[in-house]
Amino acid sequence: MSGSSDDEIFITQTKTCEIDDYNLETDTVLSDALNLEENYVKEAKQLPNFDLNYSDISDVQTPNLPENAKTSLRFSKPLDDSDLKNLVKSGLSIKTENKTKWAVILFSMWKKRRNNNNSEEKGLLNLSSQELNEALSFFIAEVRKESGDNYKPNTLYEIIISIQHYLRQNGRLIAFMDDQEYQVV
Repeated sequence: MSGSSDDEIFITQTKTCEIDDYNLETDTVLSDALNLEENYVKEAKQLPNFDLNYSDISDVQTPNLPENAKTSLRFSKPLDDSDLKNLVKSGLSIKTENKTKWAVILFSMWKKRRNNNNSEEKGLLNLSSQELNEALSFFIAEVRKESGDNYKPNTLYEIIISIQHYLRQNGRLIAFMDDQEYQVV
């Protein structure tokens, strides 16, 4: 202890004794316990009310605006297909897009090398689910860094997720980690 007046001291009882030493009567013990409970209930009544009150948002009054003004503030102008595609594209991360391109190019380079530069190979989007599953299984097992070192597991995961992202952007809604058809061969 440092001797400062702010230090707290905790004292505990270390002596134990047998119940028979006290000659306790059951009625006395029970009465004491009930008195403790009554005191607790009295103290609890003095506590502030912490009950939460919930309200329905339909109770909220809207400002006194003309009906057409309310909807014009809440909704933007109607979009056509090209506007929607541009909006989605503008929200995509540049890093995600670059990583996706890198993963697809890496897969294409691996596939070309594995098939002895055969230019008639199917592209990534044209592979059936079974062909894609088999190709990705071998790809993950065989792909290496340019130095020949193995990729870390989280990098391999990012490569697969980036390829999945590319496929989804092009209309193939798949989930490599969840779909049963994409399991290790």
